[in-house]
Amino acid sequence: MSIDIHYKGRLGNNLFQYGIALIIAEETGIGLAPYQGRNRDLFKNCMSHIPENRVRDMSYFIPVVNIRQDFDFNEIVSISSHIDKIHLDGFFQVADYYECYRNRLKHWYHIPETDWTPDEEDIVFHIRRSDFAPNDSILPFSWYEKVLEVDNYKKVYLCGHPVDLDDEVRGFFKKYNAECIGTENELSAIQKIKRFTKVVQSTSSFCWWAVYLSDKAIKIYTPIPSKGFWSPSRTEQRLIINRPEYINFKQEEGKWQLQSKVATPGV
Repeated sequence: MSIDIHYKGRLGNNLFQYGIALIIAEETGIGLAPYQGRNRDLFKNCMSHIPENRVRDMSYFIPVVNIRQDFDFNEIVSISSHIDKIHLDGFFQVADYYECYRNRLKHWYHIPETDWTPDEEDIVFHIRRSDFAPNDSILPFSWYEKVLEVDNYKKVYLCGHPVDLDDEVRGFFKKYNAECIGTENELSAIQKIKRFTKVVQSTSSFCWWAVYLSDKAIKIYTPIPSKGFWSPSRTEQRLIINRPEYINFKQEEGKWQLQSKVATPGV
Protein backbone atom coordinates (compact mmCIF):
# COMPACT_ATOMS: atom_id res chain seq x y z
CA MET A 1 0.00 0.00 0.00
CA SER A 2 2.49 2.56 -1.20
CA ILE A 3 3.69 4.83 -3.97
CA ASP A 4 6.85 3.66 -5.70
CA ILE A 5 8.94 6.07 -7.82
CA HIS A 6 11.35 5.20 -10.60
CA TYR A 7 13.60 8.24 -10.42
CA LYS A 8 15.06 9.60 -13.65
CA GLY A 9 17.51 12.40 -14.25
CA ARG A 10 18.88 14.84 -11.72
CA LEU A 11 17.42 17.14 -9.07
CA GLY A 12 15.06 19.14 -11.31
CA ASN A 13 13.48 15.98 -12.69
CA ASN A 14 13.28 14.43 -9.22
CA LEU A 15 11.35 17.45 -7.92
CA PHE A 16 8.67 16.73 -10.53
CA GLN A 17 8.60 13.02 -9.75
CA TYR A 18 8.42 13.38 -5.97
CA GLY A 19 6.01 16.31 -6.31
CA ILE A 20 3.53 14.13 -8.20
CA ALA A 21 3.95 11.43 -5.55
CA LEU A 22 3.25 13.94 -2.76
CA ILE A 23 0.09 15.19 -4.46
CA ILE A 24 -1.23 11.68 -5.11
CA ALA A 25 -0.40 10.63 -1.54
CA GLU A 26 -2.22 13.61 -0.08
CA GLU A 27 -5.31 13.05 -2.23
CA THR A 28 -5.53 9.28 -1.74
CA GLY A 29 -3.96 8.56 1.64
CA ILE A 30 -1.62 6.01 0.07
CA GLY A 31 1.70 5.78 1.89
CA LEU A 32 4.83 7.54 0.59
CA ALA A 33 8.39 6.96 1.77
CA PRO A 34 10.90 9.81 2.26
CA TYR A 35 13.04 10.98 -0.64
CA GLN A 36 16.38 9.17 -0.57
CA GLY A 37 18.37 10.92 -3.32
CA ARG A 38 20.91 13.72 -3.21
CA ASN A 39 20.02 17.11 -1.70
CA ARG A 40 17.71 15.46 0.83
CA ASP A 41 17.58 18.66 2.88
CA LEU A 42 15.38 20.20 0.18
CA PHE A 43 12.76 17.54 0.96
CA LYS A 44 12.85 17.65 4.75
CA ASN A 45 9.48 19.43 5.04
CA CYS A 46 7.83 16.77 2.90
CA MET A 47 5.73 14.29 4.81
CA SER A 48 8.19 11.51 5.60
CA HIS A 49 5.26 9.13 5.53
CA ILE A 50 1.63 9.92 4.84
CA PRO A 51 -0.44 7.66 7.12
CA GLU A 52 -2.94 5.54 5.31
CA ASN A 53 -6.27 7.11 6.17
CA ARG A 54 -8.35 5.53 3.43
CA VAL A 55 -10.99 2.85 3.71
CA ARG A 56 -9.95 -0.31 1.88
CA ASP A 57 -12.59 -1.70 -0.47
CA MET A 58 -11.85 -5.33 -1.25
CA SER A 59 -14.80 -5.84 -3.59
CA TYR A 60 -12.06 -5.84 -6.19
CA PHE A 61 -8.31 -5.52 -5.88
CA ILE A 62 -5.75 -3.70 -8.07
CA PRO A 63 -2.21 -4.90 -7.24
CA VAL A 64 -0.34 -2.18 -9.16
CA VAL A 65 -1.28 0.94 -11.11
CA ASN A 66 1.50 2.08 -13.45
CA ILE A 67 1.58 5.81 -14.26
CA ARG A 68 4.05 6.89 -16.93
CA GLN A 69 3.07 10.40 -18.01
CA ASP A 70 -0.46 11.60 -18.69
CA PHE A 71 -3.10 10.51 -16.22
CA ASP A 72 -6.36 11.60 -14.62
CA PHE A 73 -6.07 12.60 -10.95
CA ASN A 74 -9.77 12.15 -10.38
CA GLU A 75 -9.67 8.62 -11.75
CA ILE A 76 -6.77 7.68 -9.47
CA VAL A 77 -8.59 9.12 -6.45
CA SER A 78 -11.81 7.31 -7.36
CA ILE A 79 -10.13 3.88 -7.42
CA SER A 80 -7.57 4.53 -4.65
CA SER A 81 -9.38 2.38 -2.09
CA HIS A 82 -8.78 -0.64 -4.33
CA ILE A 83 -5.10 0.04 -5.09
CA ASP A 84 -2.24 -1.72 -3.34
CA LYS A 85 0.61 0.09 -5.09
CA ILE A 86 1.13 2.98 -7.50
CA HIS A 87 4.29 2.85 -9.61
CA LEU A 88 5.41 6.20 -11.07
CA ASP A 89 7.67 5.92 -14.10
CA GLY A 90 7.78 9.24 -15.94
CA PHE A 91 9.02 12.83 -15.89
CA PHE A 92 5.60 14.45 -15.23
CA GLN A 93 6.63 17.84 -16.60
CA VAL A 94 3.13 19.26 -16.92
CA ALA A 95 2.52 22.57 -15.11
CA ASP A 96 -1.21 21.93 -14.67
CA TYR A 97 -0.48 18.97 -12.39
CA TYR A 98 1.08 21.31 -9.81
CA GLU A 99 -0.71 24.65 -10.07
CA CYS A 100 -3.40 23.97 -7.46
CA TYR A 101 -0.72 22.70 -5.06
CA ARG A 102 1.88 25.42 -5.58
CA ASN A 103 1.65 26.92 -2.09
CA ARG A 104 1.89 23.51 -0.48
CA LEU A 105 4.85 22.62 -2.67
CA LYS A 106 6.58 25.80 -1.51
CA HIS A 107 6.29 24.44 2.02
CA TRP A 108 7.12 20.84 1.22
CA TYR A 109 10.28 21.75 -0.70
CA HIS A 110 12.40 23.47 1.91
CA ILE A 111 14.79 26.11 0.52
CA PRO A 112 16.75 27.80 3.33
CA GLU A 113 16.91 31.56 2.90
CA THR A 114 20.20 33.32 2.28
CA ASP A 115 21.18 36.78 3.52
CA TRP A 116 22.47 37.76 0.08
CA THR A 117 20.05 40.13 -1.66
CA PRO A 118 20.39 41.65 -5.14
CA ASP A 119 18.92 44.99 -6.13
CA GLU A 120 15.27 44.84 -7.24
CA GLU A 121 16.29 45.93 -10.73
CA ASP A 122 19.03 43.31 -11.11
CA ILE A 123 18.41 40.38 -13.44
CA VAL A 124 19.69 36.80 -13.33
CA PHE A 125 20.11 34.42 -16.27
CA HIS A 126 20.09 30.70 -15.62
CA ILE A 127 22.52 29.07 -18.04
CA ARG A 128 22.26 25.39 -19.02
CA ARG A 129 24.26 24.23 -22.03
CA SER A 130 26.80 21.46 -21.58
CA ASP A 131 24.48 18.44 -21.43
CA PHE A 132 21.80 19.90 -23.73
CA ALA A 133 23.78 19.56 -26.96
CA PRO A 134 22.77 15.92 -27.65
CA ASN A 135 19.10 17.00 -27.47
CA ASP A 136 19.63 20.02 -29.73
CA SER A 137 18.42 22.16 -26.82
CA ILE A 138 21.13 24.78 -26.32
CA LEU A 139 19.44 28.18 -26.38
CA PRO A 140 20.97 30.64 -28.87
CA PHE A 141 22.55 33.86 -27.68
CA SER A 142 19.72 35.68 -29.43
CA TRP A 143 17.52 34.64 -26.48
CA TYR A 144 19.72 36.49 -24.02
CA GLU A 145 19.96 39.46 -26.38
CA LYS A 146 16.18 39.70 -26.64
CA VAL A 147 15.70 39.88 -22.89
CA LEU A 148 18.48 42.42 -22.43
CA GLU A 149 16.85 44.49 -25.17
CA VAL A 150 13.42 44.66 -23.51
CA ASP A 151 14.31 44.82 -19.81
CA ASN A 152 15.52 47.87 -17.92
CA TYR A 153 18.01 46.01 -15.75
CA LYS A 154 20.59 47.43 -13.37
CA LYS A 155 23.11 44.59 -13.09
CA VAL A 156 23.38 41.23 -14.86
CA TYR A 157 24.07 37.98 -13.03
CA LEU A 158 24.69 34.50 -14.42
CA CYS A 159 23.78 31.36 -12.51
CA GLY A 160 24.65 27.82 -13.49
CA HIS A 161 27.08 24.97 -13.15
CA PRO A 162 30.68 26.09 -13.79
CA VAL A 163 30.90 23.88 -16.89
CA ASP A 164 27.93 25.79 -18.39
CA LEU A 165 29.50 29.18 -17.71
CA ASP A 166 32.23 28.51 -20.26
CA ASP A 167 34.45 30.94 -22.14
CA GLU A 168 31.86 31.42 -24.88
CA VAL A 169 29.17 32.41 -22.40
CA ARG A 170 31.46 34.64 -20.36
CA GLY A 171 32.71 36.24 -23.57
CA PHE A 172 29.17 37.06 -24.70
CA PHE A 173 28.20 38.60 -21.35
CA LYS A 174 31.49 40.44 -20.83
CA LYS A 175 30.11 43.65 -22.37
CA TYR A 176 27.30 43.55 -19.80
CA ASN A 177 29.75 43.21 -16.86
CA ALA A 178 27.91 40.09 -15.76
CA GLU A 179 28.79 38.43 -12.47
CA CYS A 180 28.61 34.65 -11.89
CA ILE A 181 26.80 33.40 -8.76
CA GLY A 182 25.42 30.19 -7.29
CA THR A 183 28.10 28.00 -8.82
CA GLU A 184 28.96 26.13 -5.60
CA ASN A 185 26.17 23.55 -5.74
CA GLU A 186 22.50 23.04 -6.66
CA LEU A 187 21.17 24.38 -3.35
CA SER A 188 23.22 27.55 -3.69
CA ALA A 189 21.87 28.09 -7.22
CA ILE A 190 18.23 27.74 -6.12
CA GLN A 191 18.79 30.03 -3.15
CA LYS A 192 20.30 32.74 -5.33
CA ILE A 193 17.68 32.54 -8.10
CA LYS A 194 14.87 32.80 -5.53
CA ARG A 195 16.22 36.16 -4.35
CA PHE A 196 15.68 37.93 -7.69
CA THR A 197 12.61 39.81 -8.87
CA LYS A 198 13.74 39.32 -12.50
CA VAL A 199 14.71 35.86 -13.73
CA VAL A 200 15.55 34.64 -17.22
CA GLN A 201 14.83 30.96 -17.54
CA SER A 202 16.77 28.31 -19.37
CA THR A 203 14.79 25.31 -20.59
CA SER A 204 15.93 23.39 -17.53
CA SER A 205 13.62 21.56 -15.13
CA PHE A 206 15.93 22.69 -12.32
CA CYS A 207 15.46 26.35 -13.26
CA TRP A 208 11.71 25.84 -13.65
CA TRP A 209 11.48 24.78 -10.00
CA ALA A 210 13.79 27.53 -8.71
CA VAL A 211 11.39 30.07 -10.22
CA TYR A 212 8.21 28.19 -9.36
CA LEU A 213 9.13 28.10 -5.66
CA SER A 214 10.02 31.80 -5.58
CA ASP A 215 8.04 34.41 -3.66
CA LYS A 216 9.97 37.34 -5.13
CA ALA A 217 9.98 36.88 -8.90
CA ILE A 218 7.68 39.36 -10.65
CA LYS A 219 9.28 39.17 -14.12
CA ILE A 220 10.03 35.67 -15.34
CA TYR A 221 11.31 35.66 -18.91
CA THR A 222 10.52 32.27 -20.42
CA PRO A 223 11.69 30.92 -23.80
CA ILE A 224 9.56 28.77 -26.09
CA PRO A 225 12.23 27.70 -28.60
CA SER A 226 11.53 26.34 -32.05
CA LYS A 227 13.36 23.11 -31.25
CA GLY A 228 14.60 21.12 -28.29
CA PHE A 229 13.33 21.22 -24.73
CA TRP A 230 10.15 23.27 -24.11
CA SER A 231 9.49 23.60 -27.85
CA PRO A 232 5.95 22.92 -29.15
CA SER A 233 7.15 19.60 -30.58
CA ARG A 234 7.99 18.32 -27.09
CA THR A 235 4.38 17.57 -26.22
CA GLU A 236 5.38 15.66 -23.09
CA GLN A 237 6.75 18.93 -21.66
CA ARG A 238 3.93 21.37 -20.96
CA LEU A 239 5.63 23.78 -18.61
CA ILE A 240 4.72 27.20 -20.00
CA ILE A 241 2.72 29.20 -17.44
CA ASN A 242 0.45 32.14 -18.27
CA ARG A 243 0.34 33.97 -14.95
CA PRO A 244 1.07 37.74 -15.17
CA GLU A 245 4.63 37.43 -13.89
CA TYR A 246 5.58 35.07 -16.71
CA ILE A 247 6.77 36.88 -19.85
CA ASN A 248 6.81 34.23 -22.55
CA PHE A 249 8.66 34.58 -25.83
CA LYS A 250 8.23 32.14 -28.71
CA GLN A 251 10.94 31.63 -31.30
CA GLU A 252 9.53 31.88 -34.82
CA GLU A 253 11.79 31.90 -37.87
CA GLY A 254 14.74 32.73 -35.64
CA LYS A 255 13.07 35.69 -33.94
CA TRP A 256 11.67 35.86 -30.41
CA GLN A 257 8.06 37.05 -30.35
CA LEU A 258 6.25 38.09 -27.16
CA GLN A 259 3.24 35.85 -26.55
CA SER A 260 -0.12 37.37 -25.66
CA LYS A 261 -1.26 37.07 -22.07
CA VAL A 262 -3.90 34.55 -21.06
CA ALA A 263 -5.72 35.18 -17.80
CA THR A 264 -5.01 32.43 -15.29
CA PRO A 265 -6.51 32.23 -11.78
CA GLY A 266 -3.98 32.92 -9.04
CA VAL A 267 -2.89 30.07 -6.80
